[in-house]
Amino acid sequence: MSEHPGWPIAGAGAVAAIGRSPAEIFDALCAGTSGLHPMRGFDRSHYTGDRLFEIDDRVGSGDVPGRASAFLLDAIGQALADAGMGEQLGDTPVLVGTGLRELRSVELWAREGIPWSADRLHFGHALRERFGATVTYTFSNACSASLYALSMACDLLAGGAETVVVAGVDVVTESMV
Repeated sequence: MSEHPGWPIAGAGAVAAIGRSPAEIFDALCAGTSGLHPMRGFDRSHYTGDRLFEIDDRVGSGDVPGRASAFLLDAIGQALADAGMGEQLGDTPVLVGTGLRELRSVELWAREGIPWSADRLHFGHALRERFGATVTYTFSNACSASLYALSMACDLLAGGAETVVVAGVDVVTESMV
């Protein structure tokens, strides 16, 4: 039996189809709110289904690049505020689990010629620009990648790290529908 007392979760942030914060999501779940809505970001004629659990933040029809990064930055910003931390992370490790990284942005580049740079496929640049984070890791391997990031965070804490930021993010892509 382990004698380790565990580590506290100091702050939480979340963005989902039913809310833009942990409190909004909790209230929506308690109210039985569904996030299932008509598909907005894709050409429906290519699919047999037409409804998704998308975060509906688009202005107009179509899709825009960088949404996964934007959701990630929003959720981390919320968590840092909830923890009473400033937004300058420096060398605090930031671990991000994702199934697809910014694949939707790459799809938009390939299909519609919307500019996107391959070095922004992972989240290091966005995290450095917003939070000054210099130690970032993006784990992209499956829907369970966030659990892998959480496990790595436990390893870092066990190894003596004082603070670790852990997050998960994905957006719906054409290749996953």
